[in-house]
Amino acid sequence: MGNFSFCCPCYNEGKRLETFILSSLHIKGLNDICIIDHRSTDNINDVLQKVKSLCESKGVILRWIREERDWQRGFMMAHLRQLAINSCLTDIVFVQDSDFIFGKNYQKIVEQAISYLSNNRKVYVVSYGIPVVRGNVKINSNGKIIRCGGCVMHIPVPRIVHKERAKCKQNGTRGRHYQICPRNSDASKNKIIKHIPNSIVSIDIKEKSRMKFRKGMTDFFEAVINKPEIFGKWTYADWLSDSNREIVDNKFYGNKKNRSVGSNSSYNIVGEKFFLK
Repeated sequence: MGNFSFCCPCYNEGKRLETFILSSLHIKGLNDICIIDHRSTDNINDVLQKVKSLCESKGVILRWIREERDWQRGFMMAHLRQLAINSCLTDIVFVQDSDFIFGKNYQKIVEQAISYLSNNRKVYVVSYGIPVVRGNVKINSNGKIIRCGGCVMHIPVPRIVHKERAKCKQNGTRGRHYQICPRNSDASKNKIIKHIPNSIVSIDIKEKSRMKFRKGMTDFFEAVINKPEIFGKWTYADWLSDSNREIVDNKFYGNKKNRSVGSNSSYNIVGEKFFLK
């Protein structure tokens, strides 16, 4: 039995999920992978069935849970992430995304994180930065990135938790994003691991329709939390409905300005290698 878990909530990520899981199997000590399928309509179930036996042969338990609830007050990204964490079989959980691919040096991040969380009960979470590819990328058959049109280093955010000490809250950036917070003041330390090359990459290349859908989702979270008198009883389906477009435009967007996307720095990832299979 391993001593840590991976969890990964996702929506229509069948294409990415297979590579994520196959890449995960190179990480020593991994006990289980828990996928939360949030209302997907693609081939995600077929992908998971396909790789389940391989996971078992590597000693990794692959489990998945179907979540049918639409976004609404009382069920937002923080609640989905918390469900994913709670559904894992060990106390130390790595909160992952389906577009993550791992390299040989991710093992070093794993070892540092487990040491922090196992040896110091005041540590509730471990953070680290991730290179995010958002331009065209070419990876050869050996997993080496030989060309990349654009990559940034995402600032370190909490990603590795101890179940008993951490909880998810929908309180980041006016409620647009979830945050991992301490359950109590006795365990309130966040340890940060410096990025290690050849450890992890996020291939975050999305179609425009997908990006629009994601922005609408975070807008919806913000609206529900900050204007509950108007949007508190809505679901995301209500938000997307053409019949409610005028309400959304007038009561939420109004004269809102474009928001800053943060201060991530550029990163040269060409030459690094990752496990694709």
